Amino acid sequence: GTVVDVADPGGEGMGVGVLNRQASIVVRRLRGLEAGEEVTQELLRQRLKVAFAARSGTYCRAVHGEQDGLPGIFVDRFGAAAVAIFESVGSSRIQL
Repeated sequence: GTVVDVADPGGEGMGVGVLNRQASIVVRRLRGLEAGEEVTQELLRQRLKVAFAARSGTYCRAVHGEQDGLPGIFVDRFGAAAVAIFESVGSSRIQL
């Protein structure tokens, strides 16, 4: 569950991802980040705000993992309550 830089076979930086060597998908890439860029609380907060704003239903899936730039993280909204689902060890270690 470590945040790592992702590089191509030639060593060229491709971005940032969350590493989990035990999973079938070893690295889940965080869209829109350059190699070396830090994953901050503000970045995660902003992605959550955008995801929630995109879905206006009172009862809906408010966060869709990779689609919202939050790989392995899903949030279901039930009226005033919400349930967060972390599908990987890596995503559960990201502090939202």
